[in-house]
Amino acid sequence: MPTVTVPALGRTVVPMGYNLWFVLNGAKDQPARADELAQVTLGAYRAAYESAPAGNRAPLVVGNHFNDWSGGGFARAVEESMG
Repeated sequence: MPTVTVPALGRTVVPMGYNLWFVLNGAKDQPARADELAQVTLGAYRAAYESAPAGNRAPLVVGNHFNDWSGGGFARAVEESMG
């Protein structure tokens, strides 16, 4: 899978829920941060989507484990970005 830039962090990561969870909070269960984690993840997915036409036009690949880690923020970000 390609990497995407997480604008809130200024670094790249493989766009999968677990990978984002790990770089954002060390994969600690923090349901109280679900909204924040969802917004940061959604920002990464949107930035990747918006940069594809200006870059190499490769397909955007997003991996999701369909888990409710840290209150479900990562699953919510996938659902919202696909909408």
